[in-house]
Amino acid sequence: MYLLYGPLVARVLYALYIDGEVKKDDWCLHILMLSGLRALVHQLWSSFSCMLFVNRTRRINQQGVEFDQIDAEWHWDNFLIFQTFAASFLYLSFPALANLPVWDIRGVICCLMLHMGISEPLYYWLHRLLHSSSLFQQYHWLHHSSKVLHPYTAEHATFLEHILLCVVVGIPTLGTVFIGYGSVILMYGYFLVFDFLQCLGHCNVEVFPHRLFETIPLLKYLIRPPTYHSLHHSDMGTNFCLFMPLYDKLWKTTNANSWDLQRENSSRTISRAPDFVFLAHVVDVMSSMHSPFVYRSFSSIPFSTKPFLFPGWPIAYLVMLVMWAKSKTFLFSFYYLRGRLFQTWAVPRFGFQYFLPFATKGINKQIEDAILKADKIGVKVISLAALNKNEGLNGGGTLFTNKHPNLKVRVVHGNTLTAAVILNEIPQDVEEVFLTGATSKLGRAIALYLARQKVKVLMLTLSTERFTKIQKEAPADCQKYLVQVTKYQAAQNCKTWIIGKWLTPREQYWAPSGTHFHQFVVPPIIPFRRDCTYGKLAAMRLPDDVEGLGTCEYTMERGVVHACHAGGLVHFLEGWKHMRLELSMLIRLMLCGKLHSNMASNPYYFDVPKLQQLANKSTIVTTLFQTTGLAKAQQGFVNVTHLSSDNIAFGSAVPGATIDSNLVKSIVSQPHNFSVLQVTNVIIPVGIDGASNSSSSTSPSPPTSPGASTSPSMAPGASPNLSPTISPSTAPATSISPSSSNAPSQAPRSAATPGSAPVPSTAPTANAPVTDAPSAGCTISKCSGGRYASGKCSGGKYTSDKWSSS
Repeated sequence: MYLLYGPLVARVLYALYIDGEVKKDDWCLHILMLSGLRALVHQLWSSFSCMLFVNRTRRINQQGVEFDQIDAEWHWDNFLIFQTFAASFLYLSFPALANLPVWDIRGVICCLMLHMGISEPLYYWLHRLLHSSSLFQQYHWLHHSSKVLHPYTAEHATFLEHILLCVVVGIPTLGTVFIGYGSVILMYGYFLVFDFLQCLGHCNVEVFPHRLFETIPLLKYLIRPPTYHSLHHSDMGTNFCLFMPLYDKLWKTTNANSWDLQRENSSRTISRAPDFVFLAHVVDVMSSMHSPFVYRSFSSIPFSTKPFLFPGWPIAYLVMLVMWAKSKTFLFSFYYLRGRLFQTWAVPRFGFQYFLPFATKGINKQIEDAILKADKIGVKVISLAALNKNEGLNGGGTLFTNKHPNLKVRVVHGNTLTAAVILNEIPQDVEEVFLTGATSKLGRAIALYLARQKVKVLMLTLSTERFTKIQKEAPADCQKYLVQVTKYQAAQNCKTWIIGKWLTPREQYWAPSGTHFHQFVVPPIIPFRRDCTYGKLAAMRLPDDVEGLGTCEYTMERGVVHACHAGGLVHFLEGWKHMRLELSMLIRLMLCGKLHSNMASNPYYFDVPKLQQLANKSTIVTTLFQTTGLAKAQQGFVNVTHLSSDNIAFGSAVPGATIDSNLVKSIVSQPHNFSVLQVTNVIIPVGIDGASNSSSSTSPSPPTSPGASTSPSMAPGASPNLSPTISPSTAPATSISPSSSNAPSQAPRSAATPGSAPVPSTAPTANAPVTDAPSAGCTISKCSGGRYASGKCSGGKYTSDKWSSS
């Protein structure tokens, strides 16, 4: 659309080339300059509206601007292009407009009289007319579709409304010119003040102190404060005026609460305390402009370097220096989830500063102050971003928890969840991986987990002492899978690289063709290799019921947050009271869909409609047995094949197993979380209790009492940490398909705690609630005193059948 300014720009450049200068009465230059200044007014107001660290206590509507509204208002500046064409047409039609004097005081007085006497009442009645049922549904609804007012909302209107607004602003300006008192300064001043007041009324921040109106009551009839106009958007039968509430008073449409709410909003000194805080940091100078108070629209899409950012780089660099010298941790963004307030605070430090030895103390002071502030105001969980939890900086946050042992706020680093996300993406058939950043907390967790899975880990580190310490933490029979390497050449035949330390292009070229780079390094490495694939930073998708979210987190897609952010979020939503969680438990929870989030864009979830639409007619799904850590190879996975429109078959994913169990119906499902399906036969993986390739024919069948229920023993709503009981039966069985990340070509790796044998923590507790009492003859299980008890239900009562240490 900006190409439409081309003819005006061409004329100005032509004048410079031919005459060597642009004449002061060149109307093309004035139109371009005025359009630029008007855009700047809107941009400055947008920045102010989004500066939560400045105005959060005086915000009128406490909700956030969401992505849908940002998209709808994306082309807010179309009115500037339209008015530029209208002005050009007028200049060509009335050449005298190009010969105005610079200043005439009489023009100011005349323009004010025309605005107050004609434009204000005209706008008032046009506005009321647009609120009539027919015109509102056809036109004015668009302006009122924005849920939260923002300066750009002022120009979010239909073409008809823009034409009417041209008439409103044209009467004072052209009228003054035709009377003979027009001037260049008048033209600039009127349009800039008009836009300033329009943005002010829609900024969603009460900027006027209530004492101003109490001291000078006349101002209540001359100035429209933001609260006044915001009431019009909530009570559309009142407060119709343009800038002067006098006309609402004259025609009795003033909202009775206008000035009481204005007093309340302007005198508010405290805001709601958040329930959860993610303590972030700036990555680099360029990405610092990916902020809602710099470019709101740009911050609503994943960050990438754009050409329009380069002119702003020097300014951003100067701001960085000022922040380094003066700034403290500030509120960056927020969103709501299930009635709770979640905020992102930013430590005013850039990525490179974290690696300056003399800056360490100052950064830790910023983080410590933020934690203490969060503790003081009642924050439940604070999660540290990547560099804020750097091991060399503060030991992953332990510096603060050790120094302040009585903290009520839970400090979470999210390393475990980051590791779980990365490990969950590694295919099942991988036998060797190359790991950089291997001796960090995150690298250690990944290495120990993979070693227990019998995967050879090439750990890049120059410190034999640190490597040996980690190696000794692994079980004796798994230590041989941890191998120290000191050069990248050692991994030239390994196609799975897990990157925890920045890689230069030269170091990347040691990887063989076809390598996939998993990474947890900030910022992520630059993808130089075209013959390799690069994974994004570990991340998870926020639940669908998130509200007020309108900012992307660095390079993440909309609604996706880094794993260190998600880790704290999970701690809060699950109500966990401890600071950290075992890696195996998190992987199990992810496989069960218990983390409230779908990692990446393709949730690994299947209900009946989705099974009927299988693109490749076959897929592998995860069962709860896989989450126990007891499954070997592919025993914890089920092969699902779409044979026909009404025939979907199931069988063990173990190679060679038969597929002879068919879909009966869906028992219950929670979209993108879990699905409980009823199938005709029990699916017994090969290798369990001597099972053969047949999934049902050779399995014994326990006696079934008449009328035995075929409903699943795991009731919907129960804890997902359930170890499913596999009991051979001729009755229809139940298959549970939890959500996970992008469906990999190979099944995800099974979970087990590094350095220990599988524990029965995934079995239901003894006092776990059961939705429906099991019927006679059905097999159930429970955990009591740390031991697994299996038994049967007889006569509606549970009787223990046997005990076993497993």
